[in-house]
Amino acid sequence: MAGNKGGSTLLTPPDSIKEDLANVDQEKGVVEELVAQEAPKKPQYQDVWCKYLYNPDELRDIAETLAIKTQDLEAKEEEKKSVMAEFTAMVKDISGEIKKAATLYKDGYQMRNLECEVVRDFETGVVFYFRTDNGEIAKQTKMTMAEKQRTIDQELERLEKEGEMVVGKS
Repeated sequence: MAGNKGGSTLLTPPDSIKEDLANVDQEKGVVEELVAQEAPKKPQYQDVWCKYLYNPDELRDIAETLAIKTQDLEAKEEEKKSVMAEFTAMVKDISGEIKKAATLYKDGYQMRNLECEVVRDFETGVVFYFRTDNGEIAKQTKMTMAEKQRTIDQELERLEKEGEMVVGKS
């Protein structure tokens, strides 16, 4: 090669080739960048709150559940009414018993039908009713006109007490 001094020659490429090499290097960088962007990466996942539309099968299942649960609720409401009515009746009964016991305790007595011996005092015109369980006077009333009428047995008894002679008796 001409103009070469010293025996070794170094070739330098022309400017047009230099430009082509520079363009190739630049294109190589762009291609590497595109390849890097398109290269498969490990995907990332994350739960995000968003709208999900049900498919027809899911909607049918939801409708069936709604129907069943509505029937269950109605049945339980009826059962609740029944149980509440029972409990209301029981509470009312207990409340009545409490009121009765409170009245008995407060008053200290209860009116009852008790067996009594009836004694008529014709001299005072009073009828006495003596309790057979304790002998106390349960009641005394003024004799009515009918009660003042003595029976034959009562008259005979009176005469015997006074010591008068009774015919037919010894």
